[in-house]
Amino acid sequence: MNILNHMIAEMNKEELRFFKIFLSRTNENDDRKDIMLFDLIRSAAEKYDEEKVFKKLYPDGNKNAFYRLKNRLINDLSTSIFLQHFSENDDIYSMFLISQAKYYYNKSQYNLSLYFLTKAEQKAAETESPELLNLIYSELIKLSQNISDINPEEYIIKRKQLSEQIRKLNQINDIIAIINYRLSHIPSFSQHNNSILSFLQKTMDEFCTDNQLKNSNYLKLKIYEIVPKILLEKQEYAALELYLLTTYLQFTEDNVFNQKTHNLKLQMLSKYIHVLYQNKKYERSLTYCQKLYSTMEEFDGMYYEKYIFEYYHSLINNYIAIDSNKAIDVLERLKTNKQFNHIPSSNIFIYLNIAIIYFTKQEYTKAIENINSLYMSDNFDQTDAVIKFNIAITELIIRYELKDFDYIEHLIKQIERDYKVFIDKNENKQEKEFISILSLMITNENLSENKLFVKRVRSFINSANKHTCDDFGLINYNFWLNEKYSV
Repeated sequence: MNILNHMIAEMNKEELRFFKIFLSRTNENDDRKDIMLFDLIRSAAEKYDEEKVFKKLYPDGNKNAFYRLKNRLINDLSTSIFLQHFSENDDIYSMFLISQAKYYYNKSQYNLSLYFLTKAEQKAAETESPELLNLIYSELIKLSQNISDINPEEYIIKRKQLSEQIRKLNQINDIIAIINYRLSHIPSFSQHNNSILSFLQKTMDEFCTDNQLKNSNYLKLKIYEIVPKILLEKQEYAALELYLLTTYLQFTEDNVFNQKTHNLKLQMLSKYIHVLYQNKKYERSLTYCQKLYSTMEEFDGMYYEKYIFEYYHSLINNYIAIDSNKAIDVLERLKTNKQFNHIPSSNIFIYLNIAIIYFTKQEYTKAIENINSLYMSDNFDQTDAVIKFNIAITELIIRYELKDFDYIEHLIKQIERDYKVFIDKNENKQEKEFISILSLMITNENLSENKLFVKRVRSFINSANKHTCDDFGLINYNFWLNEKYSV
């Protein structure tokens, strides 16, 4: 990894502006190779060619000077970013104060050192940072040798009190790190032998000797922060279903859920509903949808608006799987639901899902009517261009089923003109290839007998990512092509 390029790529507009001001304070020389290098890296981005940049900056071929320039730029970037952001994070600010104290201690300015250590102690105490407090107390004990008014006994006692807290914190961090590593490297789990639960229990027994800590809600919450994420990334839906249900029931029994942890409860229910859907347990998923809704109303609906879209999204997905007519009924009622219509993407969600349901029912005229309603709905013009692009691809498929080939030809030209930026991106080569295949489908007959074309479709399906009906219910055109040509 090129550290310098990575640092520059991560900078936002404010950081870029601050850095240019920071550099201008240090040197006003017009021939600033550091600024030239910075601008060249930023403008080239992924196309950056270090050899070309080196020759441009150092025609004499002085590699050592180029490397020194890069290192100096890294140091300047680090200093600039620190100066801009050190006060935004309490722990970083505490470390800054400790650094100031150390600086003045080394200059034998002990009273100034005490001032900054006292401020650091106040900030670290506010954020409950035992490691920082331990470091601060060590510095104060050392400083007591130079300032007679400092009673070291006070800080020695405080440091001893912290030691047990730090020991437990270290043990928790060790357990989390081990679970994270091992879980990421286990090939797969089986729900039938409760292996995910056995794995967690075995790891806890191996690395946690403190029974009180082992049963603490804090540790369980820390474990919950990482386990679902890893299982979801590995698509271990059976293991994730078991873990989520077990943890939810355990947290309920242990009274973990309250007003402060209410968002956690809603989040956990949402994840469980999603994994039940993935495991095709639609009826059970619908049952927990209703549990999610009733939970959303608790504490005067404090997170109601945050989860209302999640609730209806899950509800519709499950109804589509078992009773598409119920899904349409719910979506039609949502058109007049004022609370739901406050969500910016509500119209897209409603009309696009109805269109997809009618498409699956082979009622293509009704499907295109809802696509047209979507285009006419409020705020469609403000919709993200990527979403618009994918909706246009969906319309192509529906119009193909309507045999509206002249309109498809016009629409393809419009898509290629309006969404050229997306089509030309490497990550959208699948969509570009699909448009190309569809162009052939509307201008040629008996393509199923064309071996080269069928081979091209087969290659497309085998290499394409598996599209699902997540988020906005887009048609899985891999399956659609497969049905058309039975490849």
